[in-house]
Amino acid sequence: MENPLDALIIGAGISGLACLWRLRRLGFDAVCVEASERVGGSIRSHRRDGFLVEGAASGLHAAAELLELVHEVGLADEIVPAPPRLPRFIYRQERLHPAPLAAAGLLSTRLLSLRGKGRLLGELWVAPRPDGGEESIDSFFARRFGREAAEAIVAPFVSGTFAGDAVRLSVHAVFPALVELEARFGGVIRGLLRRGRDGAGSAPRARTVISFRDGLETLCRRIHQRLGDGVQLGVRAERIERAGCFRVSLRAAGGTRTVAARAVVLAAPPAAAAVALGALAPDAGRALGEIEGPPLACVSLAWPRSRVEHPLAGFGFLVAPGEPARILGCFWGSSLFPDRAPPDHVALTSFVGGSRDPEGGLLDDAPLVDAVSRDLARIVGARGRPRVVSIDRHAQAIPQYAIGHTDRVRRIRAGLDAVPGLFVTGNYLGGIGVGDCVRQAGVAAAAVGAFLRSAAAVAPLAYR
Repeated sequence: MENPLDALIIGAGISGLACLWRLRRLGFDAVCVEASERVGGSIRSHRRDGFLVEGAASGLHAAAELLELVHEVGLADEIVPAPPRLPRFIYRQERLHPAPLAAAGLLSTRLLSLRGKGRLLGELWVAPRPDGGEESIDSFFARRFGREAAEAIVAPFVSGTFAGDAVRLSVHAVFPALVELEARFGGVIRGLLRRGRDGAGSAPRARTVISFRDGLETLCRRIHQRLGDGVQLGVRAERIERAGCFRVSLRAAGGTRTVAARAVVLAAPPAAAAVALGALAPDAGRALGEIEGPPLACVSLAWPRSRVEHPLAGFGFLVAPGEPARILGCFWGSSLFPDRAPPDHVALTSFVGGSRDPEGGLLDDAPLVDAVSRDLARIVGARGRPRVVSIDRHAQAIPQYAIGHTDRVRRIRAGLDAVPGLFVTGNYLGGIGVGDCVRQAGVAAAAVGAFLRSAAAVAPLAYR
């Protein structure tokens, strides 16, 4: 058997690619294998007939770790920023309302009644929850800001951003900073005011949204290009064993081979990672298997500009629960970034499925396009039969941070602690965004590096 790799990474989505990039930068002999024939995972960009659309994430928040990676791989000149201060909308009571993105917007919005606005401001006098136990997003916001705000503003944000249900998702896992404000200062508004006055807390998260000239997949393709044969496509990891070093059975078109590695990083989705762990880390595998990912379909349709009544001056819209619409939200890509549609045309990407409507994510193409077309006709006045640019399906889309998620992550980490040299990274650990994935991949790479430098990694070199 050949000398062992320093690290083998399984999965070439953005998490695996970013982890590989960081390990290579640290000087380690690392390789990433991917079962499919492409890199990027759920990040997909399509250029067809003059249109450029995304098959999942539509833009990136320009977080520090993400921008660092973009500059390192040489993509800084290809960044395309979205225009600042473009409005977002919420579809509620069968009309589009500007989403309140600041305090002034909360006071002027028509999403809330006068009573609802008063209750929202009354958060200043709401006592902290006495038991401090885990709570759903819906319960937390209804308790602190009122039922109206929870349903009109928070619920559509959760369903449109996380493809989730605010009643089921954990506020401790999704919005830990808000839980901390309540615990530390007695309330969210009070905590924000106090933190602003004292200058305390971390720097605010970057709100700038960016893409690249050829779409988001550009980042994944560039990392692959820069790392060359460090990324191996069409290679499936079938079994991981520990016999001194790790032994990983890999199957490709040419047959099966076994690779030895001092460390293994699972950068696959939770369900696949759970299977890969098998008997090696059963407790971690069981916790991973409990993380759900509902089906989601991303449908990009196009019309001549003259056939859409709404001006489409904004990012897009989210749909409040209970509205007569099947879509969770719609992203107006051709309004945000240049060259996303031919002249005098618009491209709109809608999302169907998620926890609120899992059956919708499984619809066949024809009824799916019909449902989206009907919704967009009602909401933005899109008339006539659209051109179908792309339909992207994600069988297990965004991992759901359901009640108990923080405990599941704790169990995953505890289970891996029993197997030195085995690591995980992905969007189920500390945020679902691409920037979150890059940050978590950096954390994983640092942990792998520390392990490889330790005596724990030296001892297993005497493998057979």
